[in-house]
Amino acid sequence: MKIKRQKKKQIMLMLCILLILMTGKIDFGGEYTRLEHEYLGNRISCDVIRVVDGDTFVALLNEQEEKVRLIGVDTPESVHPDKSKNTEAGALASEYASGLLENQTVQLELDVQERDKYGRILAYVYLEDGTFLNEKLILDGYAKIATYPPNVKYVDVFKKAAESREQK
Repeated sequence: MKIKRQKKKQIMLMLCILLILMTGKIDFGGEYTRLEHEYLGNRISCDVIRVVDGDTFVALLNEQEEKVRLIGVDTPESVHPDKSKNTEAGALASEYASGLLENQTVQLELDVQERDKYGRILAYVYLEDGTFLNEKLILDGYAKIATYPPNVKYVDVFKKAAESREQK
């Protein structure tokens, strides 16, 4: 009888810990904590401060500057510390992204992982007019598909965009 009661307590404790971890309400001293934001549907509104390169920008979230990395796409290098890896195509992609993003309010949509190993927020990005930026970069030839599980929500959209681009 006593063993059954102990087992029940252990199970309840584990369930409580699991629930706390899943909601992200406790900060265990890690460098990055979960975003606190107001959702617009399933999107987060933020102001773009500057563009880092074709697939990364800095945004103001919760009165804090955060780097945002577009999910599912990769543009050529333009600001790599090893200058030999930077390309003219990367500079063009960066310039193109700057023209679309700088001083704009955008909507971020998260996928399974909120951040990458560098602490950047991983997001699908929508421009003020509703344009899906990740897809647009592929359609306009500035990015290629680069999907990494588990963040694969729009992989089919990106494949279709790449096919459409190849037919042009």
